[in-house]
Amino acid sequence: MDSDTKAQIERDSSMSASEATKEVCRRVIKGIASGAVTCEVFRKWANAPDDEKVGFPDYQ
Repeated sequence: MDSDTKAQIERDSSMSASEATKEVCRRVIKGIASGAVTCEVFRKWANAPDDEKVGFPDYQ
């Protein structure tokens, strides 16, 4: 991850880039385990251009 991306993540999330990455992974795994995040949902999100917003279930 480059320094600009790290700085943006830290600004947007008020936590370190490493902590934010761990939190995102944890939430995605919880979504997959619950069945709400299907392969199709994940694929659509992963393949979307960076400037396109894709709805993705959030599990805290």
